[in-house]
Amino acid sequence: MFFRSKEGLSFVSKGLAKIYHIVWDKLSRFLIIFKKAKYTAEQFTPEDILAFREFVINEYKYEDKHKAMYGNLPKTSVPTKQASINTAYVCHGAT
Repeated sequence: MFFRSKEGLSFVSKGLAKIYHIVWDKLSRFLIIFKKAKYTAEQFTPEDILAFREFVINEYKYEDKHKAMYGNLPKTSVPTKQASINTAYVCHGAT
């Protein structure tokens, strides 16, 4: 699998590609829920990064308020409990 970076096209393993997709989906939900969908990378602050980390850990709290967003996800992708700190660690690029 390939992805585009500043350096050009790069190859990533299937496992890493799966993690990228998971993080992308979580980030997309975070941006929509917190009304930051139009943000660019340059607009992201350190506070936003910490807020995203907190969101990853406590995403299960938002499922009830945003049923339309979570309703289309496979059951295994809908958070039902607090995520571990390791999940947040992986979602912040430390693989």
